[in-house]
Amino acid sequence: MRHHLLHKHNKSHRRTPMSDTKLNLFVNEDEDMPDVPQDFAPAPESNQIDTDMAVDEDDDDPIIHTVPIFHSSVASRQSQTLHTFQFPGRPHNRTFEGQLLEALVKPISKVVELKVPMDTLKFYDESRTQELGARIDKVSLQGVLDPTNENLYVGAIDVQDGKERIVLFPLDQTAQLRALFKYIDDVEAARTAQIRNENAASAPKPSAVQVLQTASKAPQGGANGPLAHGEGLCLKHIKQFNEELWEAFSWHESSEDSTRGLTEKMNKPSEAAVEVKSLFDVLLEELKKANLAALGLDEL
Repeated sequence: MRHHLLHKHNKSHRRTPMSDTKLNLFVNEDEDMPDVPQDFAPAPESNQIDTDMAVDEDDDDPIIHTVPIFHSSVASRQSQTLHTFQFPGRPHNRTFEGQLLEALVKPISKVVELKVPMDTLKFYDESRTQELGARIDKVSLQGVLDPTNENLYVGAIDVQDGKERIVLFPLDQTAQLRALFKYIDDVEAARTAQIRNENAASAPKPSAVQVLQTASKAPQGGANGPLAHGEGLCLKHIKQFNEELWEAFSWHESSEDSTRGLTEKMNKPSEAAVEVKSLFDVLLEELKKANLAALGLDEL
């Protein structure tokens, strides 16, 4: 990056001779203009760049070290995927090492849940067991899997034969897992149902039944109103989530042999040069189609 020093020059002004009665604003074509002395020549335009004062900082910031970059992937892209889980409410130094976790996934709804054991020896209120109806000894962390469309990578610095290199892995999905207090919601739902049943039992029975006919105003736009599609889609997702069964997955720690073997395979990418076969014009056309499809627009 080059920086240039800018000097601002003030323009010199020449006074026009003034008559005794009025100021001469115009000059006739036949009138000769007086010669302007060299000392009173107009200054050059302002904001001129003084290239002699330019400072080239590139000379003061040389490249001292280069690190090659390699692209890698999981062993089998057909049966294996790579995900990144973020835990916003958990410190970075508080890992899950030594804990037996349960991993549950709903693939169609794209929801993942981890059940983490709680430390019941400290800060645990045994008196709430009766209120909750069960002894809560696990915390559920739940999040939605967000596809990356192969636009995000995770990088690792690997050392081979004393030389550093950066290995990039394409991510399939990411998720932010937050604590889910479903047992509290269950207690509130049971309490609300109990109050509703008590009110229904204590309510006096009507002596006579009267049939009333009422007419309700149809929503704006009817079944095809502006909110009909959104409400229907939301209810569809909720119904799909409630009906879909959880699939259990095994959770392996980073210190286990199976995890180490997979990590070693991923950290050994092919060092062969990648031959680019795509044409630049074709690439631009594909990017254009992808952007239009993402915006829901048809190609012009």
